[in-house]
Amino acid sequence: MPRTKIVNPESMRAPLDAQIAGIEYNRQAIQTRLRMREKYESNGEVQRNRMMTKEERVRNAIELQTKNIKEFNDFKAGRDTTMAAAEKKAREIASRALGEKV
Repeated sequence: MPRTKIVNPESMRAPLDAQIAGIEYNRQAIQTRLRMREKYESNGEVQRNRMMTKEERVRNAIELQTKNIKEFNDFKAGRDTTMAAAEKKAREIASRALGEKV
């Protein structure tokens, strides 16, 4: 006659507790993700960017990139570079990124 294995009920509880903890963690992660998405969606700058046309977004990106390129070139060259040269470079970058002349 085969022997019956006696199982301690407490040893069976540990995997169940781990599953419950995992489910609770997932629930909290989903709530956090939803809360962060709502906060992002309610951000005024995000809403303003969504209302812009493509041309406005490109123009703003070129202005920002022009400033960054000028600062970088000034630092790299050790002398002052012109805004016109920086804007030309920013327009080249934008043209390559968009695949069309800007």
